[in-house]
Amino acid sequence: MEEKYERSKKLAMVFMVAIVALVAFVSSVSAAAPAPAPNYGDDITVDGVYSEWNLGADYFADMYRAGNPAKIVESKLYLRYDCSENVMYALVLEETPAEAELSADDAWIAIGLIQDKVVSGNSGNDGVPPDFSWVYNGEDLVDYEASFAIDEGTYNIIAHLNVYDDSESQTSRTNKDGLALVISCPEEPPQEEWMGCTPGYWKNHPEAWVGYSTDDTLREVFGLGDQFTTVLPDDTLIEALNYRGGSRVEGAAQILMRAATAALLNEDKFGDDYPPYTTEQELINAVMSALNSNNRATMIELAEALDYRNNGNCGSEEE
Repeated sequence: MEEKYERSKKLAMVFMVAIVALVAFVSSVSAAAPAPAPNYGDDITVDGVYSEWNLGADYFADMYRAGNPAKIVESKLYLRYDCSENVMYALVLEETPAEAELSADDAWIAIGLIQDKVVSGNSGNDGVPPDFSWVYNGEDLVDYEASFAIDEGTYNIIAHLNVYDDSESQTSRTNKDGLALVISCPEEPPQEEWMGCTPGYWKNHPEAWVGYSTDDTLREVFGLGDQFTTVLPDDTLIEALNYRGGSRVEGAAQILMRAATAALLNEDKFGDDYPPYTTEQELINAVMSALNSNNRATMIELAEALDYRNNGNCGSEEE
């Protein structure tokens, strides 16, 4: 009886192990990651300085001794793809205690097969991909950065270099068969468009004014009372478009009224096509609220928002 019990217990244990293994296998298959993609962005220059790299976001893969994932990591590969130029930037950095070796023939990146090298230590560096530069930290060589032209698509990438580790020269590379690389640039959100002309345009094109005259004063149009009468006396709208501003609160008032005058003319001419205010009075109320705050930061903030909108599509005429 006891023997039968022990046998049943062993069978149950075997069954449980099998179930655990099966669950792990199914989970690993279902959780299989898609082919890796590079980070996307620009602002990389192949110049031997890697401060512009983001070693977190740009990380792509480990590079192992002899390309064997079962062996130690000797270096790491970082990638960033410039979608506007169709250029891949690559950075390879040694992994302590490995030390990069200055061997141009052994520093390379291939797409497809080993013989299909797209950049190497012999590529030179003239600002036109492929480019290559050794990377130093002070006087210590720490590896290389490179660039090469490549279109969007699915590829096999192999990165390679030699390092000194365990008292001898070692090869460091992505696994022997390479790694899947999928380049698929993210779609850019549609650009918001609106109508709007700059203060300079309105200053130079008074004939384009619709519901206002160059002789109208700020006091009349905006309901300006005694605010900043030393810098905003009964100036006209055309004079306001010539304001230069200044560092004090009064200067901020001028900066605001320059932007606000152009904004009012835009609202008058373009209506709903000039955001964000729905009526001229709503715009005027916002301007007066900022002026009455007597706060420079508040005025500048509104002026900058209006200037942004004043740099919209001005139509067929140029400033």
